[in-house]
Amino acid sequence: MLWYLAPLLAVSSQQAIFSFLEARAAVALPTESKGFSLVLATQKPELADEAEPNVAGGLGIGFDVYNPKETNPFNANGNIYGRPQREVSIHWNGREIANRLSPAEIRTAKPQDFSVRIDKSIGGGEITVKVGATVVYDHYFVPFARPIDGTWWMIGATGLKQTSHGAAATIEKSESVKVFKEEINDIKRHRFGRYVLLPRKTDSVGKIIATLKLDKTPKGIDAWDRVASLALVDDAGHRFEVLRCITPYRKAWSWTADVTHLMPLLKGKRYFTWECETYGEGWAISFDLDYFDGPLEHRPVAVLPLWQGTYEIGTNKPLPAPMDLSVP
Repeated sequence: MLWYLAPLLAVSSQQAIFSFLEARAAVALPTESKGFSLVLATQKPELADEAEPNVAGGLGIGFDVYNPKETNPFNANGNIYGRPQREVSIHWNGREIANRLSPAEIRTAKPQDFSVRIDKSIGGGEITVKVGATVVYDHYFVPFARPIDGTWWMIGATGLKQTSHGAAATIEKSESVKVFKEEINDIKRHRFGRYVLLPRKTDSVGKIIATLKLDKTPKGIDAWDRVASLALVDDAGHRFEVLRCITPYRKAWSWTADVTHLMPLLKGKRYFTWECETYGEGWAISFDLDYFDGPLEHRPVAVLPLWQGTYEIGTNKPLPAPMDLSVP
């Protein structure tokens, strides 16, 4: 399951949306620089770290060249293996949602080209980032991110040389279904479930986005990390895990995920379950599904159960046995 730490951002009807937005720069970083950012926002952001562009309501791409080797895996750097110091991160609406090692050097003696582009996609946007001629992210999907009219800002460096945008665009129609709303999961309640009526037809749906939110309870919020699982049980009693997460330490959080591949299951009347063993204050659990209209190149026709369970790494327990399946 691919997670996106991307909170939902409502788009005002007054904001212009384009088919794409792009920025290009030519940058040569001095030796004392720790990195820089390209940020798409309505106003110039103030950043505590020039390579960590967490901007509310904005899209930021961080180019980080400072991550020295460490011996303590729990400090801010965490580079205990001495990996190369050239990371490129995607930030949306105030959070880092992706981080990758750039195959190409970011710090160079002579200016080299950097480009960032966001293309409108069903249910969000696709991010492409290049360092020189090297593609670091290629149409990386970010739920709810939009090519919204704004200004490209360069933080921590100079060299922004060109911005461009595509034709005007509109947001596709969507339908939202609330599966759980602030259900309490605490020491007294580790499991719960309910039936939910989902759209009966998905023939016109091009993407389904799941949003999971953990908020504080009236007694507070859990201080420890726990393993949690949200699943769907079909009419035959088969359990299909939709999302799995590890909760953060004493903090509310939200995640989004593209669950379009589960489309054959996500229609009609369905039973959803939540499981998380906690012995503290717990969380208030909310879970939504957003159905976006649009074309879909490969439309799933069935979801087949294989196996489920826990395999402990480093043990001699046998792996699950091979299975023969009939593909629809």
